[in-house]
Amino acid sequence: NQQLEKIYNSANKVRTGYADMISNVSKSMMLAGKSFQGNIDNAIRFQEIMAEAYSVGGASAAEQASSMYQMIQALGSGVLQGDELRSVREGAPLAYKAIEQFAQGVYNTTESLKEMGSEGKITSDMVIAAILNAGDTMDAAFAKTTMTFAQAWQLIKNQAVHAFQPVGEALTNMLNSQVGRAVLNAIIVVINALGMAATAIINVLNGLFTWIADNWNWFKYVAIAVIALVAGNLMTVLIKEKKKELSFIIFAIKYYAYWG
Repeated sequence: NQQLEKIYNSANKVRTGYADMISNVSKSMMLAGKSFQGNIDNAIRFQEIMAEAYSVGGASAAEQASSMYQMIQALGSGVLQGDELRSVREGAPLAYKAIEQFAQGVYNTTESLKEMGSEGKITSDMVIAAILNAGDTMDAAFAKTTMTFAQAWQLIKNQAVHAFQPVGEALTNMLNSQVGRAVLNAIIVVINALGMAATAIINVLNGLFTWIADNWNWFKYVAIAVIALVAGNLMTVLIKEKKKELSFIIFAIKYYAYWG
């Protein structure tokens, strides 16, 4: 759909994970939808700018994912404080500076972001407004960066996920259709039947082994007799084969002695 296309284009623009972008946008709207004014475009743009800030700050994909997880949780709580602001400062210093300058302007103060955060002054609305306001600055800074191998590989993965997305949607539609549910029910029936058959076989084997164990005093003689019978037949076959070999050898010796 149109929203997914926007997220896909945004993820490719900033060379970040498409699946991660979808997840972050969805969580942002779910936990802090009011702060984004109920507009998913604001949430997409926010994630885009933050991804640029992390890239400029040299944060790895793992560091970015961890920091964004903390930030989204904090946005949902309504206030950003120590740990959330610290992770932004370490992974995306430009974003940290943008939030600090915006907050100083709002409160007309020279207090640091750390101080304002400890006082509970840094709200979700303020953080989102600060980041969206810094979009042009972050775009310009990101434009000066060069693509890394990891980012190039991420774009390939994005294309793969995007290309197979219609397949996933088709499978989902099929499974939720009348035919799909019938096929699913049939598979479940077959699996249950296989499970019941396997259980029955195990129960039979368990009963057989239990019976053998209970009657081993006389059953062992039957087992020995069977083994002796099999061994005897095997020996008979081997002896016959050996006789054939001996007959051939004797014939060869006589032939050689006569014609040699």
